[in-house]
Amino acid sequence: MDLATHQTAFVGWVLDALGLERTALVGASMGGWYALRFAIDRPERVAAAGLVTAPAMALPGARMPVPMAVTATWLGRRLGAISPPPSARMMRRTLAMIGGPASVAGAPEVLFDALGAAMGLAAPTMATLDVCRWRTPHPQLQVSETELRACPVPVLLIWGDHDKVQSPEAGAWAASVLPAGRLEVLPGGHGRWFEQPRTCGELLTGFLEAREQP
Repeated sequence: MDLATHQTAFVGWVLDALGLERTALVGASMGGWYALRFAIDRPERVAAAGLVTAPAMALPGARMPVPMAVTATWLGRRLGAISPPPSARMMRRTLAMIGGPASVAGAPEVLFDALGAAMGLAAPTMATLDVCRWRTPHPQLQVSETELRACPVPVLLIWGDHDKVQSPEAGAWAASVLPAGRLEVLPGGHGRWFEQPRTCGELLTGFLEAREQP
């Protein structure tokens, strides 16, 4: 099963388990990629989609941040096999490099403990290997312009003006190609939901509530 097929199947399994035939989806970074892929493949089950920050490697031109890409190299895999899980301090520094210092300033330490434990497993490294060749995603895994143009689902993209995964110009392109796309650009990097949770929440709530109105 390739990644795109897995993304659609995984979200479908979750919705089935929750007893949801149709609902709105909101995802941040990689979660946004999953939400977008499901909206494209199963639009009849998605009322609307909110993507917070660049949706990981979903769009053409995306680049894997160096700290994550290193884990997919031969040396990174060898070191990962013999090293203990990353400490909370290391995870905080890594996420600050990707999302900017403000994105982790108010986050609780338990979050970084959990992320470090998760990164100690084999799955994240293997997932990175499946997605990327160094920092460049496999083109066949990305969402194409044709797929975006055919997606009828309303999609809100919330982007940081200094997002290191992809610039706001990529978000503007996606919003212009999607039949019901909308872009909101906020100051900051890839960690929009950490840096401005209230603003992101208000944008998402307003967008989703508008979709519910007759």
